[in-house]
Amino acid sequence: MFIGMMLISAMFTLDNPEFVSAVKADLAAGKSWTYVGSQPPPENGVAIPVSSLTTGEDIVLFVTK
Repeated sequence: MFIGMMLISAMFTLDNPEFVSAVKADLAAGKSWTYVGSQPPPENGVAIPVSSLTTGEDIVLFVTK
């Protein structure tokens, strides 16, 4: 189980280096994850959106603020 979680984490990090570095910078600047509800991805930010089940549009539920 532990090895599986480590592999998934490593694959995510390697596939999304821009997102990971942006989140690290935000957290180092004192920001934290905040629930914002169903919103479109930020225009000037880095995000990994999900598709809404009702509309099919890309949305984010959490952002760093």
